[in-house]
Amino acid sequence: MEKKQRPLQRSAAPRRRPPTSNYYRSGATGAASTQSPFRAKIKASPRVKKLLSRTIDIIMGAVLVIGLVYSLIINPTPKVEVNNTFYHSADNYRDSAKAYFGAFKNRNKISFDEQGVVNSLMLDFQEVDSASVELPLFSQRPVLHIKIAGPAFVLQSREHSYVVDANGKAIGLTSNYNKSAGLPTIIDQSGYLVVAGKAVLSSSDIAFIKSLITQASKAGVKLDSLVLPATPEELDVKPAGRPYIVKFFMPGDAALQTGQFLAAVHQFDSSGSQPTQYLDVRVAGKIFYK
Repeated sequence: MEKKQRPLQRSAAPRRRPPTSNYYRSGATGAASTQSPFRAKIKASPRVKKLLSRTIDIIMGAVLVIGLVYSLIINPTPKVEVNNTFYHSADNYRDSAKAYFGAFKNRNKISFDEQGVVNSLMLDFQEVDSASVELPLFSQRPVLHIKIAGPAFVLQSREHSYVVDANGKAIGLTSNYNKSAGLPTIIDQSGYLVVAGKAVLSSSDIAFIKSLITQASKAGVKLDSLVLPATPEELDVKPAGRPYIVKFFMPGDAALQTGQFLAAVHQFDSSGSQPTQYLDVRVAGKIFYK
C-alpha cells in the first residue's frame, strides 16, 4: 500500500511591524510637533484678510472721530477758580456763567467766544478785575479763572456807603455785602458823584491810605477818621485823642509823610503842648502846624 503523502505547508512569513517613523507621535520634533496628520490645514484667504484689516481700520477711524467730537463739546457748567470770595461765593459766579456757557455758539470749542463770556461776567459782577477760560484738550468741562480785586475801604458819600476795592473802584452799596463792616471808613466831602462800577480813587491813592493806616497802627496811634476834603488830592486824618487834623498829600511819599506825622505826634505828646487846628506834613522835611 502506498502511503498518502500530505503536501508540505509553508509556514507563514513573520509579520513585520511598520517603521515607527511612519507613526505620529506627540513628542516628535520638527514638522510632526506643529502639525497633526489627522487635522486638515486651514488657511485664511487673502480676501478674508483684506476684509478683516479694512474692518479694523473703519472701527479705529470711527473711534477717533467720536473721541474728537466728544472733546469739542463744552459742558455749560464750568469749574470756577476765584482768588477772593468777599463779595460772592464761587457758586454765585458759576451759576451766572452757566447762562453764557450754555449759549449755542459756546457749546463747542471751535466757535466758543471767550471774550464775550468774560465781558458779560464783568458786567454782572463789578468786582471782577479780570477773567479767563481754560478749555482742556480732552475734557468737556471748562475752567473759569476769576481774579478779584479785594476790598479796601468803605466810602461814605452823600448819605450812601460804598465798598471800594484795591483798584479804587466803587463796587456797590455796603448793604449788599455782609463782610464790609470790618473795613476802614473814608468820608468823602469832595462832592464827587460816586457811581458803582466806576473809579473814585486811583490805585496809588488806595496804596497811600493803606500804608498810612498800617504804619499808624504799628506805632500805636489810632485814627478817628479819614476825610477826603474839597481840596484835590488831599487827605485829612483825625488822630484819636488829639484836637487837630493832619493834612496829607496823596500823590506824595506815603512813608515819608507818615514818618513826619508820627514823629510830630510823639513830640507834641511829650511836650504836653498840642496844635489846636492842624498839622501839615505835605512838604517833605517840613512840618507846619497851628
